[in-house]
Amino acid sequence: MTLRWLYRRRFPSSVVGSLQERAVAKETDAILFTTEATPSLFNTVICPPVAQPPTWMETMGAAVGFSGVVVLLASTSDESAQTHHVTLAGNVSSLVGALVIIVYLEGGAACRQWMPLFIYSLSVTGFGAMYLAIASLVLEPSTSVLGLGPAALFGFFGNWQLFGLAFGAAFVAGFFGHACLNSVVVHVSPLLLAVSGLWEPLLGSYMGYLAGVQDEPDFMTLVAAPLLLGGALLVTLGGRKEATTTTGVLASVSRRNSLVVHV
Repeated sequence: MTLRWLYRRRFPSSVVGSLQERAVAKETDAILFTTEATPSLFNTVICPPVAQPPTWMETMGAAVGFSGVVVLLASTSDESAQTHHVTLAGNVSSLVGALVIIVYLEGGAACRQWMPLFIYSLSVTGFGAMYLAIASLVLEPSTSVLGLGPAALFGFFGNWQLFGLAFGAAFVAGFFGHACLNSVVVHVSPLLLAVSGLWEPLLGSYMGYLAGVQDEPDFMTLVAAPLLLGGALLVTLGGRKEATTTTGVLASVSRRNSLVVHV
């Protein structure tokens, strides 16, 4: 949102004027039988056709959601901090993951315009499993392809408890998470889906507690939950308001261009 706002400040032309120029250029290209160059991914994500700053509700929602994440981080116990050391590589990995999910959502929104849900989910899941297997073989020398041991790629088939955890995580996260996300990405803004990922610390804590791999969520987790959910709600409402405004501007410019062409 910050990069889009800076882009808007760098090119302070009005939205209506920009849309008019694009409409005229599109009509000229249609007459001359030419097409515009395909925009790059950077231009699509950072420099959208309607470059508008984030609404005040989106900005407030992002701030409220971030404060919830800060509360969760600040409530980390000393014992957990001693057993799980914070490293630069871990922080960089988290930052890269946050950036990759934005590209993933934008790319998914583009592919789902023409690709069926089953084909998209199958290809993404298949390639993801293949890349993780290759990375495990390269980065972890103890990993083996054959066998059912703890270090084997298919070792979860040799332990029913691990198989239940793996199957449950794959079914819940894959079906109710990944498949549902890609089914709605063509109907809602990728920004809303990215903000809804703030639910993950709360839901993940309870899932880990139910699976028996971590302690029960403490009181601070319940304090941070309303902040996370409230931030997502504010971003949702602000995004709908912005979408309505943009639709009205597009309709107004379309009617004006239609009158000019008929005259």
